[in-house]
Amino acid sequence: LCDFLKSLGWSGAQTVDASTGPWHEQLTKVLPGLSVLSQKPIPPADIESVLNGIVSLLVEMPQSAMPNAVDLFCKAVCSLNLKLALAGGAQAEDAKQQQQQQQQQVANVAPSVREAAAACKVSPLQNLFRILPENSPLRYTVYLALVETASEEKRMNQVVTDRVQLRNWMSDWQCSPEDRKTLWRRLHSALTRSGDTASANACLIDLMDAYTEQDASKARDEAIMCIVATLSDDSVYIMDHLLSLKPIQFLEGELIHELLMIFVSGSLTDYLTFADKNADFVRGLNICAESCMNKLRLLTLMRLAENKLELDYALLQDELKMESDDLEEFIIDAARKEAVFCKLDEVQRKVLVYGTTHRTFGRAQWTSLRHTLQQWHDNLQEVQTKLQVLAPGELDEIPSTTGQPSTAVSS
Repeated sequence: LCDFLKSLGWSGAQTVDASTGPWHEQLTKVLPGLSVLSQKPIPPADIESVLNGIVSLLVEMPQSAMPNAVDLFCKAVCSLNLKLALAGGAQAEDAKQQQQQQQQQVANVAPSVREAAAACKVSPLQNLFRILPENSPLRYTVYLALVETASEEKRMNQVVTDRVQLRNWMSDWQCSPEDRKTLWRRLHSALTRSGDTASANACLIDLMDAYTEQDASKARDEAIMCIVATLSDDSVYIMDHLLSLKPIQFLEGELIHELLMIFVSGSLTDYLTFADKNADFVRGLNICAESCMNKLRLLTLMRLAENKLELDYALLQDELKMESDDLEEFIIDAARKEAVFCKLDEVQRKVLVYGTTHRTFGRAQWTSLRHTLQQWHDNLQEVQTKLQVLAPGELDEIPSTTGQPSTAVSS
């Protein structure tokens, strides 16, 4: 390995002497020399073979030597610019011209070559991650490197990003609160660059959840980012879960928290009043005003549908600030999104409400659900009693439900 890197021009080869000292110490000295792989056009298969060979050596190291070696290896792989090497490198002396030349050369590399270069970096890190024991803290270091590399090479689809799985892994790796925050930050950035906005926003919520009351004040900027990202996401309508996050609670009293509360429990009228009063603030958030209004229209409809079985068109036009020609289409779209369950009565110009998705789900909603389930249980019990009177003996094999649902409902 040392001779191979030396043949590519690595000047540090003289510091390595395989005949003296433990082999793992000599390997650690070799790892910084991987940078030369970016300097010459080497066949991708050869590069991947070298990196996978190092992976096989890393896992054979003494446990005490592995953390430093794994860290050096991950940093070396992340810093490789194999696309530039395969393009032939940049020769301009001026830094700006060299950067422009590099960008042009990389752009000219054939897609198949770029794919091969990406595989050279991602595959060895994946292999190292899989080989390490599931509870090894070193997996955390490798995962961060994998996220960085996959993001750079546009291969985030090859990285596990399931939040439940990641929480379990971080527990196995005994990650500190700061380690958890670092992982969520980097994953958020990587997913944002890959265009997966929904998953990126979900990572922000996990990041907020990693803070405690003691350090929540340090996350002010990230808390604001989390709120803005949630408000901007057209697929998110229910936002009361944000209120339990400590950094969000720390913002109470600020305009951004007031705006969030409007989306949690306010109406379109509340938003328009707030936006008119704080125009510069709202403009500075860079949130699409039309998107906000559409979301508040839907949320306002959900709030109205929670307490009424019939909604007059005139009321909805006033509350939603819509013309009659657009109202029916909006209601149909809301029903398609399952925000409300309803039927249009065009003759009487009413919306008949059968149910709605609750904007908040607190104690009152749990109490209502318990009442509904209790009624359901009582009705079924009454039906069973009447059937036993009408057809005695035929229902003997049906187990009695007496007392069972009430216990479940209470729990």
